[in-house]
Amino acid sequence: MANTTAVRKATITNRNKGKVREIINPPIKDISKKIVKAGIHPNRVKEMLETGSLIREEYNNFKKYYNVKYVDADSIVEVKLNSKKNMPLRAYFAKKIHDYLNYDSRVVLSSEDIQFYHKQLPFIIEMVICIQYYHNQILDGKAGVTHQDAISKNLLIANLLKEQLYKYITDRLGTRSNLVKEYVIQMFEFVDYGQLVEQHFNRYQNFKENKFPKSFLDEKFLIPQDIEDKLLKTLKYPKEKKTFLKWYLQRIYMTSAGLFLLTTKLILQLCKKENKSLTRFATLYGINLQLVNDNCDFVPSKHNQTTKDKIATDAFSDLRNSNVTLPTFIRLTSGKNESIIYFLEQKPKRMTTRWEDKLFKDIVDSGAMATSMALTKLFAKAAYNCLPNDNPHTWAFKDMTQIARFNRYYYYFKNPVEEFSFFQKFNIAIGALGEFVKHIFIAIEFGLTKQPVPMV
Repeated sequence: MANTTAVRKATITNRNKGKVREIINPPIKDISKKIVKAGIHPNRVKEMLETGSLIREEYNNFKKYYNVKYVDADSIVEVKLNSKKNMPLRAYFAKKIHDYLNYDSRVVLSSEDIQFYHKQLPFIIEMVICIQYYHNQILDGKAGVTHQDAISKNLLIANLLKEQLYKYITDRLGTRSNLVKEYVIQMFEFVDYGQLVEQHFNRYQNFKENKFPKSFLDEKFLIPQDIEDKLLKTLKYPKEKKTFLKWYLQRIYMTSAGLFLLTTKLILQLCKKENKSLTRFATLYGINLQLVNDNCDFVPSKHNQTTKDKIATDAFSDLRNSNVTLPTFIRLTSGKNESIIYFLEQKPKRMTTRWEDKLFKDIVDSGAMATSMALTKLFAKAAYNCLPNDNPHTWAFKDMTQIARFNRYYYYFKNPVEEFSFFQKFNIAIGALGEFVKHIFIAIEFGLTKQPVPMV
């Protein structure tokens, strides 16, 4: 109850043009100065770091009772869960869903409830995505997982972690354990079937032949028709490629949106509530996140952009695996595109720096990437508009959609310089600083007015 009471005390109303405005964020001065990320509201940085700290505590408790001695210090689960600078997005998402649903609840949260919703469940969600990353590295040949030893290692770690996660759920969650395990199983199913969809429907060969096998999906895995229709209406495409595009949207619904949607549904069921706006947001946001990721795959490895689950040499992994994502689809349906078609037809054994430069230049110069980024921003705006501003936790969800506008990978598409001289680097740095300062002022402005940063 302490948390909800604190939020209620911090919620102040004032009059602005005759409308009641909610002051929904903590003071800017309380924000950690050590980590600043353009595109993330400073208050969200602070909250995500707090969630990361709780996840780290629970992961170290997990290690005490369940054997994880086979996990190396540089393994995915260690890097993602045991870092002091960890900002776990999906764990934070789970916590904020509960906060959103219960901010005005008069039910006193027990210490057990707080432990579950703030630490245990977020930890479980983050463990699920870690296990999925091990499998994803195998399927996509990422992070050097391309030879038998590395593949075997990833497979064994993922399988062992999954079994121990199930034991943790059974041992630690009491009466909630059966429902949580049921949903965790669905999370794995969604991604595994999504990977099958990718192999059967999303390859260049499927695009070229335009022939699709009969669907093997149960109804529970299908993207909601209204959301599919909304996405298809936003895109421009040749009519004969509609089926291919539908399967692409189906795949990213399962591999990305599924985890956010199922997390939301699980918490709704645990809280015995319904909220269609939240489930719609979770779906659109999860789809949008994958669209952004598909765009970022085109940043050449020479720029050395990495994340905790992706290394620079993972660049162009979709094209290397003959996957047709949104930017590639736009390029293939927009006319002459020799570089990308030649690459997909010839399937070179190695992705050389020269090939990366050619493909990058093609996707940027043709305008395909700009179109894909613009469409991704429209999808983000649809997610942004799902939730009303009268909830004091709405700002966090709306701020999450800003990744479609601000992320470090996008910079290279806006400044596609082949080789940077000293003066070019200086000018680029000044420009980047200007963008950063501009966003900080935006964050401060909307922090002071306590409104979400607008999606414009």
